[in-house]
Amino acid sequence: AQQLESLVLSPRIMSKKLGSHPVVILFVMLIAGSLFRFWGIFLAVPTFAVLKVTIAHLYSLFLLYLHP
Repeated sequence: AQQLESLVLSPRIMSKKLGSHPVVILFVMLIAGSLFRFWGIFLAVPTFAVLKVTIAHLYSLFLLYLHP
């Protein structure tokens, strides 16, 4: 039951909140977990969210600079 929750339910709920596909969330958690073990899994989604917002903001600034 816990595996089902961690492999299916958690990425689905987090993906709805972040606006990303559940497979992307699962992939981020797998990569971070394989690199940094527990802390990677623990910090994967918040780090992904911060990076996603930062990149989106920088991209919008770039587009404004490119086409004023």
